[in-house]
Amino acid sequence: MERHASRYRHGFTLVELLVVIAIIAILIALLLPAVQAAREAARRMHCSNNLKQLGVALHNYHDSHGQFPLGTVSNGGIFYPPQWPYLLVQILPFLEQESISRGLSTSALPEPWHSGTNVAWPDWIETTTVGTFLCPSDGFGGSHADIQKIHHVPGAPNLWKSNYLGIFSGANMQDVAFAAPGFYSPSSHSQEVLRQYGPQGVKAVFDINRGAKFRDITDGTSNTLILVEYLTGTKTDLRGWFWSTQAGMSVIFAWVTPNSSAPDQLCGTTCYTNSNQSQMNLPCVWAADLFPRTATSRSQHPGGVNVLLCDGSVHFIGDAIDVNIWRATGTINSGD
Repeated sequence: MERHASRYRHGFTLVELLVVIAIIAILIALLLPAVQAAREAARRMHCSNNLKQLGVALHNYHDSHGQFPLGTVSNGGIFYPPQWPYLLVQILPFLEQESISRGLSTSALPEPWHSGTNVAWPDWIETTTVGTFLCPSDGFGGSHADIQKIHHVPGAPNLWKSNYLGIFSGANMQDVAFAAPGFYSPSSHSQEVLRQYGPQGVKAVFDINRGAKFRDITDGTSNTLILVEYLTGTKTDLRGWFWSTQAGMSVIFAWVTPNSSAPDQLCGTTCYTNSNQSQMNLPCVWAADLFPRTATSRSQHPGGVNVLLCDGSVHFIGDAIDVNIWRATGTINSGD
């Protein structure tokens, strides 16, 4: 009687299965950083394109008005009304946002910072977002500020934030005050500060009631910052909310190098205790005094920030840039 050989199905042993799982886990561990890096590269490119669009809008504004837009508007001092429209609001028509620009007419709407319960803001305000103002690598602070909750002003509008802010003169809000002609008496303040940042002194592109002209940029348009990245903070602060003349809201300085571990010095509504998040590149302290308040460029891109120069070009500036070079790029007429 002939015997037939038995046929068996061979499966994975437990050891083989564990080896396969380990190999797959190693491959995932190797691929995941590459995927994340690719995604961040795409986000950084998107961010760069946003700045390029803003650069085109700023140049078109200059062509139409003979100068760059005013940094912000005041009728008497740093915190005098209206504290808007900020430079980004002024270039909305050049970003194909004419309808939003008309809706934000200063003749039709009140001052955002001073709004209260008796102010009727249109419903579309809180649902409108200008995507060009937002970097896809950020997003922690959201696209709109909950101004009613943060600033405790019932009825105030939850207007949008921006990751791109203009460079103002000097190192802090004191210098912004001195750079605004007529706001402060020369006899009561440091002559050295007035010499540097006064009406005829060293300037950045923007200040209160002032926007530079191309002819003012004697350091060269390809060497001078006009817009830089900033972060929108957390849900509980007003960083990037450019509707008031405050460091970290609408005002940025090229004094401390990008993404510095040194905390930004901000007003209370811009930096609550739980908003000081160093691990998120959001270090801040509450500066009760106005003049020392300052903020530097920050981003969620590893190693640096995107910046827009006055010639319309966009560059990625590393965190390790020499501080003197960084400061030099922030001025339009310092000769450096």
